[in-house]
Amino acid sequence: MPSPTIRPELSEHQISAIKSSAEVKFYRACVSQLNNRYLILHSIFWVHKTISGEPRDGEADFVIFDPDSGFVVIEIKGGGILHDAKKDTWSSEDREGNRHIIKDPFRQAQSEKHVILNKILAHKDWGKYINGQVMAAHAVFFTDLSNLGNIDLPQGPKDILGFSDDLNHLQAWTDKIFTYWKGQTNKYQPLGKVGISIINDLFCRDIYVKPLIKFELEEEEKVRIKLTGQQARILTMLGDRKKAVICGGAGTGKTLLALQRARELAKSGKRTLILCYNDLLGDWLSKSVANDENLKASTYHKLCKEQIDKVKHKMNRDLLREAMESYPNGDMWGIHMPFALASSTEILDEKFDAIIIDEGQDFKEEFWLGITMLFANPTEGYFYIFYDNNQSIYHKPTSLPIKEPPFYLTVNCRNTEEIHNFSYNFYEGEPVDPPIIQGKSIEFISATNIEAQATKIHALILNLLQKESVDSSQFVVLIEGKESKSIYSALTSKQLSKPFTWRIPKGNPLDNQVVIETIYRFKGLEADIVILWGIDHLDKETDREIFYVAASRAKSRLFVVGTEVTCNYVKTFN
Repeated sequence: MPSPTIRPELSEHQISAIKSSAEVKFYRACVSQLNNRYLILHSIFWVHKTISGEPRDGEADFVIFDPDSGFVVIEIKGGGILHDAKKDTWSSEDREGNRHIIKDPFRQAQSEKHVILNKILAHKDWGKYINGQVMAAHAVFFTDLSNLGNIDLPQGPKDILGFSDDLNHLQAWTDKIFTYWKGQTNKYQPLGKVGISIINDLFCRDIYVKPLIKFELEEEEKVRIKLTGQQARILTMLGDRKKAVICGGAGTGKTLLALQRARELAKSGKRTLILCYNDLLGDWLSKSVANDENLKASTYHKLCKEQIDKVKHKMNRDLLREAMESYPNGDMWGIHMPFALASSTEILDEKFDAIIIDEGQDFKEEFWLGITMLFANPTEGYFYIFYDNNQSIYHKPTSLPIKEPPFYLTVNCRNTEEIHNFSYNFYEGEPVDPPIIQGKSIEFISATNIEAQATKIHALILNLLQKESVDSSQFVVLIEGKESKSIYSALTSKQLSKPFTWRIPKGNPLDNQVVIETIYRFKGLEADIVILWGIDHLDKETDREIFYVAASRAKSRLFVVGTEVTCNYVKTFN
């Protein structure tokens, strides 16, 4: 015979762990004997208010719901039972003869019955689909008594009692209970399928309330901070070395380690310069060291311009014009400004005891002469270059001025494991271990064209801001720049809820702005959430570095947006 539906559905191990041996006996009897039309609830709890409005806990040992009639609440009692009529007190007696005061089982079952009935009648769907009286019953079952003896009370007639022999004939006993209570009223409506559905909604509903992304990000960041702290210890491997190359894949903490080393040197009294290539990373570094003495942070070309302006102000010489005249066929950023920087070092007194390069793969061979000429003492100066040749999205990697074998960073402490595994499909070099943060799977958002994609991204952003409580500074929309104009207008034409506004590349940074940036400009930075867009024209092989850089910017969540063809294509990368 098929088993009834019983909740909770316990394994044999879980059944054995139930504290009450009496309830264990009854549970097993229910599973093995009762009709499969029943819904049986074991040990359900609730909170209800008394007539005076005070909250009270409630619990029922077993409730059997029959769609053909109603329900019966069954109070289970084990051991011996004693009732002191004079004091109207009830006690149970265990195997050792010890007595324990218990609640009146009949009054308890009756009270539970009325609370459950009231909850059913108060359900929002009861009056819509079912009208009429509910057959509500109660019974008391003494699992360790072989006969009912002298238990025959006005509140506990033998018709609603069960004892040990009934455990072997539980279906017959259950039929007897329902028949007895049916005889007490002729005006009840069977629960039916709708009633059982209401019972399931009241007492058996699955509940899953996912945590806000905001809190998931916070928990992951706590782990990330520990990982980064552990990675920072790797600086001790440099010892007293004054020149070193440090190589690491995306997420291995190169920028943070470069900044930490720069601060250590500056704090020891050495005039220190930390340089990078792209503007956004340079802005972040400059803000980070604003209060550090002896420490200057800049992008390479910003430093060149500063030096050129200083010479022009001091000597009235235009080093940039002189470079253009000397190299008429050269380009300004790759030839003229590096030449002007080198020339400026022969005129200006500002020198450095330590120079640290972040994202060294972005520096052209022509840059290094002017940089090394900035040392106060070239032989004694501290010179560190942090790099990852897999991120050479501006030009092909060039040779570095430091020839010693590199030190390798081998642990990713930025991304989740899911994002690491995706990003490192495009990585070539020394193996890098994934972080211990598993993270969520990469999510794909597909739509047929830019406008439709923008609509879905806009909805995602509103959800992050309004429902998930994510701060606008925690995510970025990253795009590949070839279709930037149409992409910007498609997204920024859609309104954000106040106080949020859009910020497109090179826009002034303000609070409450949702950032749209190109992959190129965002290289070296990171965000908790990255929405990667505008990649429909990219190819896995020819644009390997772009995919690698873009995906690895995401610390905790990565959304990939494109046509269905693009999304399916990107899914094949894993």
